[in-house]
Amino acid sequence: MPTVPPPILNPSAIERSGPVATLGPVRQRALRESVFEVLLLAIVRGEMRPGIWSNHKLLAEQLHVSVTPLREALQELAACGIIENHYNRGTIVRPFGPAQLFEIFQVRAILEAEATRLACQQMDRAALLELQSQANDLISKESPDWTSLVVASDDDFHTSIASSCGNLRLKEEIFRYRSLLTSIRRAVADHHYPFDLALPEHLAVIEALLNHQRDEAAQAMHRHILSSAKICSDLLFPEIKEKN
Repeated sequence: MPTVPPPILNPSAIERSGPVATLGPVRQRALRESVFEVLLLAIVRGEMRPGIWSNHKLLAEQLHVSVTPLREALQELAACGIIENHYNRGTIVRPFGPAQLFEIFQVRAILEAEATRLACQQMDRAALLELQSQANDLISKESPDWTSLVVASDDDFHTSIASSCGNLRLKEEIFRYRSLLTSIRRAVADHHYPFDLALPEHLAVIEALLNHQRDEAAQAMHRHILSSAKICSDLLFPEIKEKN
């Protein structure tokens, strides 16, 4: 993903403004990502129906941003297969339902199962024991911020395994799905997702990793992610669940 080059400043300007890292490039990247997440969340929730957006300028005005970060966000959404950009036709929002949701989780399950298999011989034992301790603590007690702690623990769990797989391209591809899954999780959180169901599944993966059981760890990760897919689908699309 291309980065925005830092602005050229004279020395006196740098002294007045502080470290260059706090300037425009960080803000611009965050703005693009924010627009991406707002649009994706609206599509996942069904607030933006399938069809054509022909007026990007109007959409940018509604979001209170310029057209540039909007176009960058639309390019990201197109790369994820959520929308299609067509020259002279505008942007087409593709249908998003249980089948599309399952496909996202299915790809994630394949990627993370292989990352788990690769991480088995490389992951630091102390890090695994810390993840195990976190999960056990969260299972045994609740607190006012319990849900946010479970979400943070889930992030640590998946990030630690992906970062230990030893394959940079695989790790980056897993992280590329993070914005998609973050928005889906935000949509589901509004429907009271049963976050406690993930913790025993985490422990099954961690136990296999601690015992250097590559295949068992990969299979446990695959089951965990597809289980999450089923829960998310039932909560986001209850009308489909009732028909079945």
